Amino acid sequence: RELEETESKIRRLRDNIQALRTLKTQAEKNIYDLKSFDICPTCKQKVTKDHIHSLSLKDEKNIKDCDHQLSNLEIDLKSVSDLQASLKENVEKLKEMMKEAEIIKIQQDNLANKEEELRTQKKTFNEADKEVLQLKEKKSALENKIAPYAKLSKEYEVLRKESDILQEEEEKLAIE
Repeated sequence: RELEETESKIRRLRDNIQALRTLKTQAEKNIYDLKSFDICPTCKQKVTKDHIHSLSLKDEKNIKDCDHQLSNLEIDLKSVSDLQASLKENVEKLKEMMKEAEIIKIQQDNLANKEEELRTQKKTFNEADKEVLQLKEKKSALENKIAPYAKLSKEYEVLRKESDILQEEEEKLAIE
């Protein structure tokens, strides 16, 4: 809003400067016309040297006033232009900061998503950990149940081998 106001003020100052330059040019033309003609450009009558001098003084005063006002307006125009440049620079900085803020917001959203994903993975990991513990407990329980039969399995193997040997001996004896 301030930038728009300064742009509007600059337009008004330039319009005023242009109007004053036109007035100054008109006054300079009047002085030239008064010096070069014997007839008053305003009232179109023959003029005396005193009348020409008083009109010239009036126009010279108008020129000085215009110069003074032009000088003030140009100083104002420069300060408003400097303010406008500063505001434009601030607007650009704000735009850049808004872009950075948007990037930070996106990064925060991404971070929040990753944190949620991490929590989900931790939960899954904890559940898997519990399941592993349960399976270890079941394995241990099954090993305890099987432990008495482990000796039987070994005894069975030993007896089967003995049985195989005895069967071989029986076959040999049968053949003999």
